[in-house]
Amino acid sequence: MRPTVRKTAVAVKNNFLIQNRLKKGRTVGQLRDLLVIIDSSGSIGSNDFDEAKSQLARLLGYLCPTPDPFNVYQQAALFRFASSVTEIFDFNDKSNTQEVKDGIVYTRYTGGSTCTATAFNYATNSMFSTAKGVYF
Repeated sequence: MRPTVRKTAVAVKNNFLIQNRLKKGRTVGQLRDLLVIIDSSGSIGSNDFDEAKSQLARLLGYLCPTPDPFNVYQQAALFRFASSVTEIFDFNDKSNTQEVKDGIVYTRYTGGSTCTATAFNYATNSMFSTAKGVYF
């Protein structure tokens, strides 16, 4: 049985978004950059791609509830990959959770080969830079 989106959100929050208290009430996790990489290759198929986008947008809603963290201390970027990489938006482009969710939902399926290494190289070498809006 597949886990629900809510269970996935709780697991991510509890296991990956560790928050350590700092001075003045801020936490380590408050300034975070979320890079979403979505597989748009032929092995996924358009129906599963659409389902993945829908579930990802829901998951984001659970991880980033209101008050809206994207207009205060979080940023998100998204790119899809198949035979090549296409940046959908970078860390400077979306200012609230709904805009990020819309960007995910409106991403189009492309099909093609599955070039995962190309995607990870792009993430490492292109997305994590101050020019793309990453907090350092």
